[in-house]
Amino acid sequence: MKEKTGLGRGELIALIVGSSIGPGVYGICSDLATAAAPGPALIAWLICGIGAFSLVLSLNNLLAKRPDLSAGIFSYAGEAFGPLGEFMSG
Repeated sequence: MKEKTGLGRGELIALIVGSSIGPGVYGICSDLATAAAPGPALIAWLICGIGAFSLVLSLNNLLAKRPDLSAGIFSYAGEAFGPLGEFMSG
């Protein structure tokens, strides 16, 4: 039996997505540090942190109200707006 070598489709997709998103996430700090003063930069991080925390709380609230929907944000959009909403959410 011939042994498979190389990467499969899933591994290649994960490699491309990871190499695209990873540097962007870590580059934000240095870009913000060179473009803004410390005060506005801290205010921007605070606003982003509050927004992320609000998103987590809203998803936690949805999970508590609808534990039968287990596919995360996709299932909530699908329940509210149908298959097209679920697709657009993805």
